[in-house]
Amino acid sequence: MTFARVELRTLSNELRAAGTVTIDETRVAKVTARFSGYAERLYANFAGQQVTRGQPVAEIFSPELLAAEQELLLASRMSRTLGTTSIPGVSAGSGDLVGAARQRLQLWGVSNAQINQVLKSGRPLRTVTLHAPVSGVIIEKNVVQGQAIQVGEELYTIADLSSVWVETQLPEADGGLVAPGSPATIVFSADPGRTYSGRVAFV
Repeated sequence: MTFARVELRTLSNELRAAGTVTIDETRVAKVTARFSGYAERLYANFAGQQVTRGQPVAEIFSPELLAAEQELLLASRMSRTLGTTSIPGVSAGSGDLVGAARQRLQLWGVSNAQINQVLKSGRPLRTVTLHAPVSGVIIEKNVVQGQAIQVGEELYTIADLSSVWVETQLPEADGGLVAPGSPATIVFSADPGRTYSGRVAFV
């Protein structure tokens, strides 16, 4: 028989349940085509490849994007030519054309650096480079070199796996024992000697 001093303590309930590791849906991003064209070159070639934010993942050749770049150059030349005119409104109007052409390219996902490169060189870029929007691992690759690409087509899915979810199911009777913020300890069957700490995100 063991004796102990009577003390006021907070009792806690320990629940055990099997779970499944899934990606954190708040840490997933997609690389989507905003214009039609062809996959000229791929830098991200397979699912599982690690990428960093801003890293090139593909080069796309797009006839419509090439035409938009040529419109930008034409507007820029007109702006320089008409910039010194004394005719009211002409100079400002030519500047507006440059701004509109630039904005159109930006809406298609062309970076300011690429737009400035076109204006500086005076030549349109044959291909436009797509970049990874986040750092992480490519979990889906839906494009191959030479493939025709349509507007809205999802080319890559990238997930940041530095934080993941563990989804589990509990009996209804135990539902009131856990709440968002409750501490959790995770043990993987493949590595039983190591534990990971986390917190309940939602119930």
